Amino acid sequence: MKPSTAKPRRRAARAAAPKPYHHGDLRRVLIDAALQLVGEGGAEAVSVREAARRAGV
Repeated sequence: MKPSTAKPRRRAARAAAPKPYHHGDLRRVLIDAALQLVGEGGAEAVSVREAARRAGV
C-alpha cells in the first residue's frame, strides 16, 4: 500500500468560550458575537447557536 500524500483536513478553530453571561445587555452581547462570526467566516458562518455559545449563554 502506498503512503497517502493528501494533507489531512483541518477543523476550523473555535474561539475559547468566554465567561458565562451574567446579566447585562444580552442583545448587545449576541450582536457583537454575530459580528465577530461574520468577520471570521462571512454571513454563512453566523448561527444563533454559535453566537449564544460565544456570549456564554
